[in-house]
Amino acid sequence: MRRTGLEKSVARLGVLPPALERFQREQRSYPAQLSELVPKYLDRIPATGMAAYPELRYRRGDAQNGLLRYGLQVPTSAGFINFDALYYCPDGNYESLRNSGTIERIGAWAYLHE
Repeated sequence: MRRTGLEKSVARLGVLPPALERFQREQRSYPAQLSELVPKYLDRIPATGMAAYPELRYRRGDAQNGLLRYGLQVPTSAGFINFDALYYCPDGNYESLRNSGTIERIGAWAYLHE
């Protein structure tokens, strides 16, 4: 059941990477926040679709955070029990995010079980 929810979330959020890349091509940088994509690149920022995990985090790359482009994250942790999250990295290098645990690929995204 959890996998199905994650797959549906990935399908909903799948509009973000192409919109971010179009923004970057036209503006020569990624947006500081996702809201800059509306309304030219997206009608609205999609929701995760998971009631228990509604938060969507976006981080634009810079020299300080070590991201070359940007990253998307949906935290799915259960309090202090784990630090699981659904991630999207444009380069697909999810191993660099893993401290321990496992990585489950869901399309171009990855679910990290910590």
